Amino acid sequence: MTRIATLAAVVTACHANVERPAARVAASGDEVELQFGRLIESLAHGLTASYEDAKLAQYVEAVGQRIAARSERPELPWRFIVLDAPAPYAHAVPGGGVLVSRGALAYLNSQAELAAVLAHEVAHVARRHSEMDWRRELPVAREDQEAVEQQTSREDDRERQADAVAVRYLEAAGYHPWALGWALQDLERGHAHDAGTSAGTGEAEHDPHPPLLARLARIDAASTRDGGEVGRSRYLARLNGLELGAGRHDARVSRGRFVVPGELSFELPRGFRGELECGVASFSDGRASPTELTIVQVRTPIFRELVTSEFKAQPFTASELAGHRLMTAALQPHGSTGHAALIDAHSSLVMLAVQGQSPAERLSAILATVRREAEIPPAARTIRIEAARESQRFERFLAERCPSTAPAEAFALNGVGPNARILSGTLVKCVALRSGPY
Repeated sequence: MTRIATLAAVVTACHANVERPAARVAASGDEVELQFGRLIESLAHGLTASYEDAKLAQYVEAVGQRIAARSERPELPWRFIVLDAPAPYAHAVPGGGVLVSRGALAYLNSQAELAAVLAHEVAHVARRHSEMDWRRELPVAREDQEAVEQQTSREDDRERQADAVAVRYLEAAGYHPWALGWALQDLERGHAHDAGTSAGTGEAEHDPHPPLLARLARIDAASTRDGGEVGRSRYLARLNGLELGAGRHDARVSRGRFVVPGELSFELPRGFRGELECGVASFSDGRASPTELTIVQVRTPIFRELVTSEFKAQPFTASELAGHRLMTAALQPHGSTGHAALIDAHSSLVMLAVQGQSPAERLSAILATVRREAEIPPAARTIRIEAARESQRFERFLAERCPSTAPAEAFALNGVGPNARILSGTLVKCVALRSGPY
């Protein structure tokens, strides 16, 4: 069962940072690149589901295709996918795939900025940077300073190239070339805001991108004209209703119960404390020899299949619970004892693992409280677009029109300071809060 624990750890990734395959890929070639890209894309989808908004998906696809048509490789099967992830990021996939999170879309402020982000990733694919990046056999040990410096130099060079090529794509597609710089500043604010509101701690991830100010200077130097399409109003209109933070399908804790919207819920043991993040919950009774409860929600098909197959490889018992398939099994990770259950719901797989004192009895008591949940409530927080009715200070606008929006979040979402003046008719991103038990 240790392999199940390993798979569960992989599923917990919040930012779709897929581990690079350890095996070396065969010689280069368009077909190999396409096959490799499909593999990586399937892994990325295994970690994060697509965002369920068909109109927004079509809009992002159209903007991306407009950029891809100006690239050096327009013949690739280009596809632009919005992932249901709150963190702001975008990834290039070999063979024509570009993945962008709904978190990134939330912080951007115009169609030109969206085009710029996609253009940067298209440039990575067109120059085969993403293929070289994913083909690295092993990550470099941070202790090997010389290797770290060499890797950083290569990454910095690829990012410089992608920025310069993206500016060229933007100009060819008719967008304002400075949009790339605006987008980078928007995403920088988004990352800073998320870091300031996140409760997580730990070592910062390595960022392969050059410093922001240096990138902005190079983008300005690469631009050959001042002007072009921006499309702010058109873009913001598409963002109305975009989910912020945890999505409506994400698991949550409500009134002492672990709830998977539209699927099921069950009671958490009394006295257990912990946290839920990115579909993974870790609870403990806090004793000197603690009993620990881990719950994982898996929403994507590839990892549902992986976790289920690994579970079935162990001696298990199958039954039915509240209309869902249930499997239970004993586990012995790292010498300790425990018991696990796998509930195969309609659109989610829920794994529970109890370790410590009387794990089988603890797990049975939890499973006895399972009940079906038919409702999928709206997201707790969404973007609401409001238009200024007069010229006024941004801070005053927030107080009058967006009272439920925290000023710091409004500044990060809109890229506007509290003392800035906004003109009549200006569209502003506010945060709508849904009242209710969740």
